[in-house]
Amino acid sequence: MTDDARTLATPTLVIHRRGDKAHPVERGRALAALIPGSRYSEHDGDDHAPMIVESQRLVSEVLDFIEQLPEPTPRAARGAHAPLRPSP
Repeated sequence: MTDDARTLATPTLVIHRRGDKAHPVERGRALAALIPGSRYSEHDGDDHAPMIVESQRLVSEVLDFIEQLPEPTPRAARGAHAPLRPSP
């Protein structure tokens, strides 16, 4: 993980499983803590790919996250080439 996460300016949902053997849960928590305004969601299980077992639950969670986002600024108002995150 790098400090680049601190520069993200896009809404971010970090989903992690408590027993993930590929990436310890502490990494997911740390990543979410670095990203300004992110939402962290932790699930039971040890599969690294939760979408295989819990696809409907994850789809519902992502849709809920999207529905709670603020209305986007019209493209013309923010500039046609506004980056999603600041350049280094």
